[in-house]
Amino acid sequence: MHTEKTNLTNNNESHQSGRGDDFTVVNPYFDSQPLVDVPDGNKPVPLGSGVVTRILGHGGMANVYEIWNSQLEIHKAVKLMHPSAGKGCLERFQTEIKICAKLSHPNIVEIHSVGEWHGLPYIEMERLEGITLESLLSRRGSLTPAEVIAVGILICRGLDFAHNHEYQLYGNNYHGVVHRDLKPGNVMLCLNGQVKIMDFGIARPLDASLHTIDGTVVGTLQYLSPEQLNNGTLDVRTDIYALGELLYEALCGKQAFPEKNISALLNDKSKNRFPSLSDFHTGAPKELINLIHRSMSRDRETRVSSAKEYGKTLKKIGDKLGITDPQDIIRKILQSTSPKTNLQSHKRSHTMPIVAATLSLIVTITFIAVIFLQKSNMRQSPVSADTSYTNENDIKKAVASSATAPTANTESSPIKNAPIIKPNQKNYLGEKFKIVKKKLLRP
Repeated sequence: MHTEKTNLTNNNESHQSGRGDDFTVVNPYFDSQPLVDVPDGNKPVPLGSGVVTRILGHGGMANVYEIWNSQLEIHKAVKLMHPSAGKGCLERFQTEIKICAKLSHPNIVEIHSVGEWHGLPYIEMERLEGITLESLLSRRGSLTPAEVIAVGILICRGLDFAHNHEYQLYGNNYHGVVHRDLKPGNVMLCLNGQVKIMDFGIARPLDASLHTIDGTVVGTLQYLSPEQLNNGTLDVRTDIYALGELLYEALCGKQAFPEKNISALLNDKSKNRFPSLSDFHTGAPKELINLIHRSMSRDRETRVSSAKEYGKTLKKIGDKLGITDPQDIIRKILQSTSPKTNLQSHKRSHTMPIVAATLSLIVTITFIAVIFLQKSNMRQSPVSADTSYTNENDIKKAVASSATAPTANTESSPIKNAPIIKPNQKNYLGEKFKIVKKKLLRP
């Protein structure tokens, strides 16, 4: 594997090597064989500070799980490295951990802790409640100009912090981080109105050499800048280009460069050949369209120079549209999209055992009551035919119809010589059942 001058491994979840009109995927995980089966998300396996409740996503290098921390009574997310990943991926994963831990900002996902699970490194981070921009666009198709501006302003805040943050890494001082893989799938719109940038898996210090192996492309093809596709030197304007593509897609609902072929992408991006946003009749002001087009320029010198400038320009456009609080717009998006469905299902998952046990107890108490009344009838009444309860299904039917049970029918009775439950006893049983049920289910 290629090593950069600063000993930062230059790997990616998918390495595409150009081969004429096609590209091949180079597997970077050949250094070792799987040593342990990772959680499948279906069992409450201990991981990090809690237990696994489900799997949130798969990647070439790692899986992301949701865990439940019972002590704090909160969900968290854990990114666990694949056991099949090799040494190069391990170095990259460790770099991601170190970089993310140094980026504390409201618009960047927060890291809580790190550790190992059966020898596999993991990152434990905040569990974001909301929806990725990718999922939102798949549901809605596109966003309004005001929504696009709000999303863009909040992303710019996170990028501006990352691009200008000073920190130490592997004993060296650095100024700024370039994300290199900004796309709708790596942006989360949260219930609290924030927008979070996620997955710094291929992020690198701005001061480090960011050249890649000749013919090797690192990142998600459709959102890569021309300099990434041409193995050029990267800087903050690389992320500006990706942000432009992201906002383009959010505004019109279409990728600017949907091609899957690396040669076609190189050809179109080198010529700035993509449909103008004006062709989609989005209702966006001309200033917004021009800003997005400018940020997608093949020439870095003509792009917006920084995330800070990008954010300020978006704010000026937003002011004309009456946008005063970008987070309020995000909250309204989430309210109309109802991403709480998954959150509610998680909460139900923790109470389901209690509900099941309660219902089981109700059925048991009812069964005991039925037996008690049957014995009472055997002592007090002559034997005749009636509806009898011989299995669990019959017991459930009895519970459902205890207050309005039909009168005895000798000819249709499944078992003869069964004791009769008199109407007044049925009413008594029904009332007692209601009382027991009410008490057991009381919050």
